[in-house]
Amino acid sequence: MTRIHNKSTAIDTVLRAEKSGFENISIDLIFNLPGQTKEVWEKNLETAISLPINHISAYSLILERGTILNKMVLDGKVKIQNDDYDADLYETAIDLLTSNGFFQYEVSNFAKPGFECRHNNSYWRYKDYLGFGTSSHSFINGKRWWNYSSLKRYISEIEKSNLAVAGFEDLDDQQKLNEYVMLSLRSKGLVIEEMKFFFGEAWLNEKI
Repeated sequence: MTRIHNKSTAIDTVLRAEKSGFENISIDLIFNLPGQTKEVWEKNLETAISLPINHISAYSLILERGTILNKMVLDGKVKIQNDDYDADLYETAIDLLTSNGFFQYEVSNFAKPGFECRHNNSYWRYKDYLGFGTSSHSFINGKRWWNYSSLKRYISEIEKSNLAVAGFEDLDDQQKLNEYVMLSLRSKGLVIEEMKFFFGEAWLNEKI
């Protein structure tokens, strides 16, 4: 994966966090890695379950442009398994996690009861939120903006104008509706009365 940490480092980080007094620890896992078998993925999940954590995000590998791993795949040095294999690993995660006290409250997120990510639930449910720091996003009254990803640029802009906004967008009514439906469907589903409150009944009547 060309990451700077390994398995033991990751485990040690979780244990150190618990020892330091953190009571709500979440980890991210990635599946369909190069050469990852179903057995290896199951061991990863079992290791995660054995740790003092309350939340797990499990994502299928996405090759990001400009990364070393992406170049290795493009050069034929590394092979990624097909979509069917990817789906099988995903189903393995669902089965193993839900049978061990985690419930799936979103496409890629699993939590013990009461430990759903409050931030994620806010934007999946179309609520306003503020982000602080590099690369953070904010969303207030249908307007979205995001900060510079470069720490150096972020600090420079803050010192100059107390703002580090790299870009923004004002969503029109159709974009707001599309996002609301998409985010609802990837989590707990559409709440009809809430949708009517935000957007009226026209879309619902049209689809019926």
